[in-house]
Parts: sequence; structure tokens; C-alpha cells
Amino acid sequence: MRIGFVVALVGLCLGGFTAAGHAEEGGKPEGTEGSAFQELYEHPNKGNEAFKFVQGDASLALNLRSQVQSAFLVGDDSLIENWDPATTRGFRLRRGRLGFHGAYDEMLGLNLVLNLYEQDAGGNTIHAANIVLKPATWANFAIGTAPLPFSRGSMTSSARLQMIERAVTTTQLTPESQLGAAFLGSLFGGILEYAGGVYNGGPGYTEADRGDGLLYAARLQVSPVGPMSSDESDYGRSPALVALGADYDDSDDSSVVTHAASVDLRFKWRGRAVTGEYLMDRREPEDKPALPPSLPDTTEREGWYVQAGYFVVPKMVELAGRYE
Repeated sequence: MRIGFVVALVGLCLGGFTAAGHAEEGGKPEGTEGSAFQELYEHPNKGNEAFKFVQGDASLALNLRSQVQSAFLVGDDSLIENWDPATTRGFRLRRGRLGFHGAYDEMLGLNLVLNLYEQDAGGNTIHAANIVLKPATWANFAIGTAPLPFSRGSMTSSARLQMIERAVTTTQLTPESQLGAAFLGSLFGGILEYAGGVYNGGPGYTEADRGDGLLYAARLQVSPVGPMSSDESDYGRSPALVALGADYDDSDDSSVVTHAASVDLRFKWRGRAVTGEYLMDRREPEDKPALPPSLPDTTEREGWYVQAGYFVVPKMVELAGRYE
């Protein structure tokens, strides 16, 4: 059981200094009809780019992200090896990325994001590389690398997080970004969102799948009052909004079969934002060796977290905390 907090953060995303999708009071609803796939395959500053080149129906946008952590108060028992944000006081580079995002007539998207920080994403130079075909809001097709449509906390872009680090529960119980194909979309103006895909299931992008099976994942989200943006904070001081999501993944890529599921509930209202999520997984070897009675051949893990925040000064100063 863990309690976590972040003392200070300095971050910059060029391509807009804040994540796109923040609605002004009296403006458009928080969510967008494309949010079901946008948050997985497109950069978080879409529509608010600082660098965008347009030639007819084709466009190319650049997205730069640098996020630096400044920790001034760190507990005596804190260790990065135990997934804490810092071990001692000081500074830490959390993310450095360069993204290229092409589009043609809003029907075709090409995305390439490079990691400039070698420890990020398991050391992969390519953070994301995908092609997205978008004939309609209810039917979108994607192939390439992306986060799985699994776990609200894992799907959220690092540019939209309420705190600089994700909950340990999500980082430990969800797979890394995967290479594969997905079908995504939304109905009823974003009230119902869905996504599903099939992926290699193993690490690495440039080599063929080495495992014997595949990974399957699917997610369904309902926002009965109206669509909600994927920002964990309520930048838009929205009216009361609620979103309920559930997802499942199944992997038989290696000698271990994994089944995982999660449910999440989010609420936003006038600068207040609350998120809660429960995750679990079960891992079982395909071939069960003879083991002493004290050693289980099947492992089950579960975790949950709740986090909340409130903008004391709208869009500028937010108080936030998490318990997991």
C-alpha cells in the first residue's frame, strides 16, 4: 500500500503550452468525437500546434516535449528502484520527445515520435510509429505502435497527467506500448467510445514477433452526461461530467498466459477532478513444472488507486493527491 505525491514539476510541450482539448467556459464540450483513438495514436496538442505546415489537403505538425522533475522534499525511504519519483532531492529528466504528425484530408494520419531519453519506454528509440485511417468517427483503423486500449491511467498521454508520474498500479499491471492493429471509434457524439486490437505481445518493434502467440485487448467507455476529455485535470471548469470504463486483455505470447482486467470511474466539475481505477491480472505458465507446495505456479496481482485535484487558480495552480 502506497501514498505518493509530487513536490514540484517544470514541464514544457511545444505545439501548444498545454494539452489540446481544454475547453473554455461556454465553448465546446470537453471531449471530442475522435477522442477514442486520438489519445492513443495522435499527439495531445492536436489543434493547438506551435509548428504546423500545410500544403493543400496535406499537413505536417511538429510536437516537442520536455518534462523535468524538481524534487525538494523526498522521504528517507524513497528509492527510484521501488518506483518512487526520486531517491534524493534534486532534478530528473522524465521525458524528452520529438514528434512528427502528418495528415491528409483528415482521413489519413501518420505519426512518428522519437525518444530522446534512452531510459524511456524500455530504451526504444521509437516511442510511436503508426498509420491511422479515419473514414468515420465510428470506424477508425490503425496499425503500428501505440499504448494498449487497456487501463485509463496507462492510456493517458504524459502531457495530460495530473502528476508527473503515473500510479505504480498502472505501470506494474499494464503492458508497455505494443506493435499491432486496432479498430477504434465512438458513437452518439462521444458518449460511447470503444477500442480493440491484436498485438505482438512482446517487447521491441523492429524485429518480427518472437513469441508463439498474440495479445488481445479491448476497452469500452460510457460518458452518459456528455463526452469527457482524457486530461486527468479539469482545465475547462466543465459542468458535472462522469465517465465509466472497463477493459480486458489476454496474452499467450510466451510460455506464460496472462489475463487482465480493469474498471475505472472519473468525475469532473468546475475545476475538480477525481479518478479511481481497479486493476487485476492472473499469470499461469502453459507448462506447469513440478514445484514444492510452498511455491505457487499461478500468480494473481491486484491494485487500485484514487486521485483527486482542484484548480485553486483556474488552469494555473492545482492541488492534487493520490492514494494507491
